[in-house]
Amino acid sequence: MKALLFIISVFLIGSSVQAQVHNADTMVHRIFTALKMEDSKAYISIQPNVSQLTKLMMGMSMGLTNEVHKSQPAGGSDVTEREESKIGKDSIIKVFTKTAVEEINFLQKIWAREFATALQRGKEKGIDWSDAELISYTIDTTVMDKRGEKKVARGIKGEKGMRGELRLKSKGNVYHLLFDRLMFLPDEGWFGVSLGMLLHESEIKNKEGNSISVPTIGRPTQ
Repeated sequence: MKALLFIISVFLIGSSVQAQVHNADTMVHRIFTALKMEDSKAYISIQPNVSQLTKLMMGMSMGLTNEVHKSQPAGGSDVTEREESKIGKDSIIKVFTKTAVEEINFLQKIWAREFATALQRGKEKGIDWSDAELISYTIDTTVMDKRGEKKVARGIKGEKGMRGELRLKSKGNVYHLLFDRLMFLPDEGWFGVSLGMLLHESEIKNKEGNSISVPTIGRPTQ
């Protein structure tokens, strides 16, 4: 359980009751609105709630359990399966739900700090968030691993991730803000986000004025 929580904490770093968002474009606008309004509560509401985190943990646990089952020799004892059968599905859900509540109480402080850092970083680069406009954005829901191969969801049916870039304008200047680590579950919609690198447009131009690639931030864990 501790190892599982560590994996999820790494994914989430870097709960509120919120309306489900199944449209990726709508979620992007929610992220921008939270920034423009400097609304920490709105940003935290984008992060996983208890139901979403519970299903995420259970799905990851099932995925890890399946891997253990596959690695067992033929005829070997399946201790995990017997234990889960004894405990019962309802009891397992209660355990994961309790853990999710505790985890979210801890992570809310981290989310708030991450949001405050992103706002401050923008102000230092000259952004007036109240004046900011969303010019355009790009999103990518085809998550690739380091080898360029499409990642497969681990234990969660229909799971997928999203990353992208916001192109903002403030006081006549254009900025690029990377975001990452959004997740999608069919019955929960999109949730979770991590704000990444923020660059003035001049920072991503070379001396000849040609665009150069912007370094990517961490990729969604699946």
